[in-house]
Amino acid sequence: MSLVPDYIKNLLPYKAGKPIDEVQRELGLENVIKLASNENPLGPSKKAIEAIKSSLEEISLYPDSNGFYLRKKISDIFNLKIDNVVLGAGSEGIMATIMRTFLNKHDHILATKNSFIGFRVLANASGKKVDWIPMKEFRYNLEAMADKISHNTKIIYLANPDNPTGSYFNTNEFDSFMEKVPDRALVILDEAYYEYA
Repeated sequence: MSLVPDYIKNLLPYKAGKPIDEVQRELGLENVIKLASNENPLGPSKKAIEAIKSSLEEISLYPDSNGFYLRKKISDIFNLKIDNVVLGAGSEGIMATIMRTFLNKHDHILATKNSFIGFRVLANASGKKVDWIPMKEFRYNLEAMADKISHNTKIIYLANPDNPTGSYFNTNEFDSFMEKVPDRALVILDEAYYEYA
């Protein structure tokens, strides 16, 4: 018996987008704007730089790992209970926690083929059955996804707008889809690229 399960052995390594200097060197370009990886071509805001500078004398201390003040601010802005706000170092960390917390032995995952590679790696690494629904003209096929929901479907992943296609679905399409999702299924609505739209 192998020490490593097949679903882990068969994972392909994640290939991150190339850094700007590598693209410049390979293609002989001077001006490159990278929109992948949620990188901002305009750089950090002045407020962010000021906040970083003002916290330099405290960098030797552990921060509040629960992020109370940030969670409180977010909960106030969006009129949520603070316990409904979760922080993470990027969406992949939060999605990994959701999967470890909620997936049971016979649960299935439902997602769109050729969508966000980070979720694809997490789903394949879970060892659970994953139904990969093909896109329709580079858009999520929400009708086909809804048709594939079964009593074992536990996690449904939607990226809106999608990464890498940039396509998106509107509120009516989403609401119509959600009417077909049973209570036992969790929908991860990843809006990491919302500001680009």
